[in-house]
Parts: sequence; C-alpha cells; structure tokens
Amino acid sequence: MTNENNNLPRLIEEQIKQYPQNRRRPVNKVVYANRYFALENNIKENTFSIVANDLVFSAIPYDTARYYIERAARYSMLSPEKTRRYLESHEDNIKTYIGKALMQQAGVMYPYGPDVDEFVAKNETHITAEYHKIFEHPLFEIQVLGRLMQHDSTGPLSANLAGKFLYDSNRFTGIIGYISEYMKFIAQVTDDLQISTDGSGVMSLSEGTNLENLYVSADTDLTRVSELLPAGTAAGFNSRAVSNINEGQYDDPDTQILLKSVVGAELSKARQNYTAHSVNPKLIDPYYKIVLPTSNNNKINVVSDIHAGVANKNLTSLPFSNDNFNIIAGDASDGRVSDKNIKGIYVIGNHDMTDVLAGTIVSKDDTLAKYRDYQWFQLLVANLGNDAWPLLPAGDNDIYAYIADDVQSRFPQLKVLNNESTMYAGVRYAGLTVPIRFSNQATEQQWIADELIRILGDDTTTPTVVVSHAPIFNELSMLSKKSKSFNDKYALSNNQLAKIFTQYNVVGVVHGHHHIPAAQANWHKIVKQFGRPMFVIDSIYANNNTGQELEKEFTRQRRAAESEKRNNPNQLAARKARIEAKTREYTVDDDIKQVVGLTYEKPRNRYTVDKTIDGKHIRKRFLNKAEAISYLNQLNGH
Repeated sequence: MTNENNNLPRLIEEQIKQYPQNRRRPVNKVVYANRYFALENNIKENTFSIVANDLVFSAIPYDTARYYIERAARYSMLSPEKTRRYLESHEDNIKTYIGKALMQQAGVMYPYGPDVDEFVAKNETHITAEYHKIFEHPLFEIQVLGRLMQHDSTGPLSANLAGKFLYDSNRFTGIIGYISEYMKFIAQVTDDLQISTDGSGVMSLSEGTNLENLYVSADTDLTRVSELLPAGTAAGFNSRAVSNINEGQYDDPDTQILLKSVVGAELSKARQNYTAHSVNPKLIDPYYKIVLPTSNNNKINVVSDIHAGVANKNLTSLPFSNDNFNIIAGDASDGRVSDKNIKGIYVIGNHDMTDVLAGTIVSKDDTLAKYRDYQWFQLLVANLGNDAWPLLPAGDNDIYAYIADDVQSRFPQLKVLNNESTMYAGVRYAGLTVPIRFSNQATEQQWIADELIRILGDDTTTPTVVVSHAPIFNELSMLSKKSKSFNDKYALSNNQLAKIFTQYNVVGVVHGHHHIPAAQANWHKIVKQFGRPMFVIDSIYANNNTGQELEKEFTRQRRAAESEKRNNPNQLAARKARIEAKTREYTVDDDIKQVVGLTYEKPRNRYTVDKTIDGKHIRKRFLNKAEAISYLNQLNGH
C-alpha cells in the first residue's frame, strides 16, 4: 500500500505520535487501529498495510483467498448490486462447486470422475437450495464472491470445497466474522482519517476522484450495503457509534470470530495433520465455464503466459482478442495455436521452445541437425521442458532465431523481437530473448547489458520499454518485502546494466514467467531504483485478465517522475549520481575521495578495492594506485 500524494505525510506523522507502542517499533508504525485491525506505515519503504493482529482469517488449512475476499468486501461496500450480478453470472460455476463440495462432504476427495454427472442429477434440488442459501447470508455471499474472483484469477479451486461453498460448513471457519470486522475497519479508518483506500493504496480526500472507482472513502455512500448486512456489521461502520461496544460481540451468529490467542495452537495442529488434496487448476478447468468477456479494448494490451492449448486441447487460436496493439511477453501457446489477427510484438518464452520443438524428427541434413548432440535440445524434442530449462543456452543463439521464425509464421501480425527493437506510438520497445532465468547470472546480466547497448545505440532520449519473458534481472527484488512474490535472489548486480537504466530513458520493463496473478496488485509497481521512476509489469493471462492497459502505466510513471522532480529534486540527482559513480570509469588523476569502491590507507601506503558483485564481496589490495584503478574499472565493466 503506497502513499500516493503529498497531503498524507503530516497526517501520518500526527497519527503515529498517538500510539505509544510506536516507540518500540523501528520500522512498522501504527497509524490507526481498532481492536482487531491496524493500518501500519513502513517508514523505510513508505508503504502501508492493513494488519489483522490476533484475528484469524480462516480455520480452513492453507486458505489462500484472503486477498480476494478482502477485495470482494470492498467491492460490496462500493456497489452491492454489481457484485450480486457478478455472482449471478457465475451461477453454473457456483452450482458446479456446490456439487463437488457435497461430493467431498460425502467422502469423495477428488470429484472429477465419471460419477460426477450422476451425483449432480440425483442432488439437483439440494444443490439449488445451497445456491439460494448464499444470497440469504450477505457476509457469506461476499465470501463466495471472493472465491469466484480467485477462480477467475488463478483457476479453479479444488480443496476443502465444503468449507468454502456450503454455508453450514462455512459458519465455523471464522471467515464471516473476519469479513465483518474488516469492513468495519475500512469504514472507520477512511471516515476518521478522511482518506480513501483500495486496500493497496492510500489517498487523502483532497486527491479527488477515486482511481477506477475502486477506492472506499469517507465519501462512499454505505447506505445500500448497510441495508443488506447484519445489523452488528453495519453499526460498526461508525467507530464513534460503537465506542462502548466490544467489537465482534453481536447477537448475530454470523459475526462469530476466531482469535489466534484462543485457537492458534489448535489450528496449527490441524495444519500439521492436514493431507493436501488440491488439483492443478489447468487439469480441472474444462469442468467450469468461462463467464467473463474474452476480448478487451485496451489501446496497448500487455499479457503473458497464456499457455493456450493446455486445458483445452482442441483450442486452435488464442483464447482472447484485442484489435489494437498487444505486447505478449512469451509463452502464448502450449498447443501449436495460431492467430492471424492479433497485432503487436512478442518475445520468446521457455514454453515456446517446447511448443515448437517437441516431437520434432531431426535428420542429419535438417537445419536443426547441429543441435542434436546438445542435451537441452534432446530434452526439448522429448517434451521434457522442466529438465531442459536450466540447460538452455544464454545469449544470442541461432536456435532462438529458429523459434522466432516459427512463432512469426503462426502469428503473422505480431513482430517477434529476438534481441531487437521496434517503435510504436512514440515509444521504443526493446525485446530481449530471456526465456528462463539462467543459472549463471553474472554471464547473463553481462550479455543483457551488451545487447541493450547494441539495440539502443546512441539514442538516450526516446522513451523505452524493455520486454522479456523472464526478468532481465530479478525485478521481484524491488517489490515490498511483505509481498509473497518478493525474492532478493538474483538481484541486479551488473554495474554496466545498472548504468543503462540511468543513461537511457527507460520508463518501464515488461516480463512474464513468474505467474503472478494480475489481480493481486503485485503485477505492477513503480520503482525508483535507477534515479527515475519506472514501472515493472508481470501480467499473466487469466479469465479475469485478457490483458492490462499499458497506457495507465505510462500515466503513472509520468506522474511519479513529475512528482519526484518537484518534491525530491536533490534526492533524484543524488541517487543518479551514486549509481553513475559506482559504474564510471576512473583515471589515476581522480581524487581518491571521489572514487567509489577505493580507499587509501596512509600508514601502510596501500590502496584497497572493495566492491560487492553478484552477491560476492571482493576486496583486493594494491601498492600502486594505477593498478588499483585499473582493477576497479574492470569490475565496473570497462
């Protein structure tokens, strides 16, 4: 959750002073709290998060739906009628879930065999009754909405379906009480602080209109949703009205809550004894209908990892359409699909390798004959991609040109960028062939640096977006450490590559591969690591994501850049100067105090080069300054 304007800092500072516990908290400061939730500010990263301290989200083992259910709760506060229509449009899928939940309740843990249709036919009345029961209990309805949002984002659910889709089983999971308290907190914090939030962003009311109308604010009309919810939940929307009531202690049994301090040990034991029975979503996708639209009108549509042909073997074209400009960041097909209408650009992913090569018969006179002795090639031909990925050649290899030609033939209006660039609407797109994160990061990052210098040439001013399937370096290291996708391994360590991002007008990077659900707000982030704001995008295809609009990211990046120049001009220049100092080429005449990574010990009359590269700490001493400077320049890529 980020601070998106300049009106918040003073408010945040004043709020932090009101909570004595913040004196013992060096980083995560409480900004606002009620009995069960707190809005916290990470003062190092200037990010926000809503934290449930003692409150249990779900007694269901390994329940991963909290993000989606919280989102469903906020949507319901904003527009209960629209959320009801969303549910009703998924009626067939909900009834499918209910049928499978009843089968699991009867002891059939994997309800996907030939007996399913017979069971559903016999229990149609029961299934219909359970479906209508959802709409009789608004807090359970919100929860089912969240489950469907998760379904549309990551694929069908398969484990513990009774606890998720049958009201009588769900009542004892604590989720409904959690939703009740969460909605109260959102209403209270926005009203008391006069802010707005979408759960992953905070703005003051003076900031104006809510982005995409997804922000709950002090101005949100909660009348309609209050009429639908249990009285205790609606009463809690006003913190002052319930100041003398213990939250959660209402007569309505739906608001029953679970506390970690009370049931934590019991839940931990249940997880230890839990037998996993989830199924790969792609394998059970055919049991469910695609409800959401399969087309979009995004002007610049970004999407990756479509993997068409995995779930539906009969699919011959892409499962979505967009008549404008598309950026497909690899892995569009796993079934030799083609599409003569899709326009835009494409970069090669690791699954494109098996999609093209699996099952290929190679004769000694074949174009591919020169690869026959390579293990990675043999594995790809045998359709053993998981074993082949770590062995793929890094850098510019003829095999990628062969793959690019094949992909180009199946998508004739897409330009496959195999280490090359193209212009569209005033923006340069540099497409790199990075199908996988290679094991030798030092070699890979040096190749990427060399390749980008070749592709970008002398033009340092044109707005540029770098596109690759796997990240050109691990941009996930720049996410918040609280993000599930955060990974500080394989972070950017090549100084020459870092320098490219300061010298050229790189406004953003687009990649795929990580399969981060687009709905989870992890798929894009504005980062300022290189002395200027830039966006990082990973937009995996899903039922609810046929692509993200890149124009929004250009707007966000531009606003962030303008704000940075306006509010932190000295910081911006200093950050850029630090990066350039770490990567510049020094001479023996440079003042030793200005040479980053080099120190002089006068008593011993020696020079010490001290740098960290690829996570490896390098320290080497010299008696001669010229030799030390020469060695440092080598480390800096010169």
